[in-house]
Amino acid sequence: MSLSSASTDAEVWAAYDDNCSYDLNGSVTECKAFIQACRILLRRMAQAVEQGDNRVQDDYAKIENQLNEAVEWWQSNDTDAATSRRARRIVHADLSDFRE
Repeated sequence: MSLSSASTDAEVWAAYDDNCSYDLNGSVTECKAFIQACRILLRRMAQAVEQGDNRVQDDYAKIENQLNEAVEWWQSNDTDAATSRRARRIVHADLSDFRE
């Protein structure tokens, strides 16, 4: 199931849980779904909530780290992502002002 802005929190958490073993399964498809779930979770969750002396902190940093790891894994294991990433890194030198 593809997630969207209309997905409930329960659906997003289910996608997060269902696809968290993308690296163990070697599945690019699961990795993409995991990245999508992480992005939605991070967008929806508060980094910290305080009321009086009480402070509740979500696992925002943990999910953010997992997202970064998943993006790295995806870029290393999806041939389309790797090709796209290499294409963006190509630098064309401009030697028009070069003098001997």
